[in-house]
Amino acid sequence: MKKKKLFSLVLATVLTATTVLPCYGASTKEKISNAQAEQAAAQSQLDSIQSRIDELNSKKGQSEEYLSELNQQLDDLQNRLQELQDQYDAKQNELVQIQADLEDAKAKEEEQYEAMKLRIQYMYENSSGNGYMAMLFSSKSISELISRAEYIQKISDFDRDLMQEYEDTVDQVKEKETQVQEEQAAIVELQQQSSDQQEAIQELYAAAYQELRTYSAELDDAKSSESALVDEINSKADAINDLIRQAKEEEIAAQKKAEEEAAAAAAALVVIIVLVLVLEKQDGGAEHDAFDQSDCHSHSFLRCGGAPPTGSQRLLGQSVLTAPHRGPLRPPRPPRRGHKSPGRWRS
Repeated sequence: MKKKKLFSLVLATVLTATTVLPCYGASTKEKISNAQAEQAAAQSQLDSIQSRIDELNSKKGQSEEYLSELNQQLDDLQNRLQELQDQYDAKQNELVQIQADLEDAKAKEEEQYEAMKLRIQYMYENSSGNGYMAMLFSSKSISELISRAEYIQKISDFDRDLMQEYEDTVDQVKEKETQVQEEQAAIVELQQQSSDQQEAIQELYAAAYQELRTYSAELDDAKSSESALVDEINSKADAINDLIRQAKEEEIAAQKKAEEEAAAAAAALVVIIVLVLVLEKQDGGAEHDAFDQSDCHSHSFLRCGGAPPTGSQRLLGQSVLTAPHRGPLRPPRPPRRGHKSPGRWRS
């Protein structure tokens, strides 16, 4: 019974020592896994934000190029409007000059008219009747008549030329005035068209500029989010490194503890084994004495033709007296030197 208890104790100790497994850093490993999952989620958000930043940078660049083109168009239109204004001013100056020429022509026409009136008045006052005709008929000779006729013709031609010149001048001035006015009207129309284009481009420029401001604001927000995510990822990386270092330290501590527990279990096992051996030795001595006491019975039974006692009977110190008795009882042989006498059998 003691052996069984000791065996059970030894077995339990061995099983306990062999089943003590180091369970180190379970909570730390879970923290590492959670931190890595959070870092991966933050990295996914960062990738999305960076894609958005690239998209916004592209759109911002396109808006800036478009604004540059619109600005160039506005500059061209402004230059065009200035050129048209210069042309308009030049035409206006031409009109002023034309008006001056027309006034000069009218003044000359007045002078010519006054000169004609004076000649007619002179001829009328110095002739006896019908002006040119009276002047001709009052000639005293043929040569004088021809001379007067030529003079009258020259005067008439001169007056007619002056009148034609005046009429041509007036026609030219009026034609030039009409042309300049038409050109000026065309310039005004071009100015209006350019002004309309300028207004339309300014509206496009304002819309594009507002779009650019929107992209810039979104880009600033995205960059701010990117910076925050980078800080978060770096913080998670530092935390993960700290947790990994902590896990290693816990692993080392757990391993050391396991080794200490294993050494303690081994020491306990040694103690138990020693105790078992001591008990075995004590049980072995008792069994040897019992065997010596029952040895004579075994010899007697063998001599009497009976069966020897069993091991359990020897261990329990029991004697078997019920064996059959055959032949006369004989005294036991004398013990050999160094051998104890098994005792005597009793009938």
